[in-house]
Amino acid sequence: MRLKDVQRTDTKDVILTVRVNREDAEWLKGNNISPSLLFSEALKELKGQVNTHKEAEDNLKKFASPKKLNK
Repeated sequence: MRLKDVQRTDTKDVILTVRVNREDAEWLKGNNISPSLLFSEALKELKGQVNTHKEAEDNLKKFASPKKLNK
């Protein structure tokens, strides 16, 4: 994740509240980081990891199925 991807730019149309401690809130504000952009970037990364993990599991099932191992 790059800093420029999470710095404040525009407003979003859906409200989601995330609670953080005061120290983190001040750090975000001091570094001009948008909590919503940070959340969006983290979500993109998480989705990528989950999809990659799921694809790996699917491929493992496809290529290492008991039917193929018994042949």
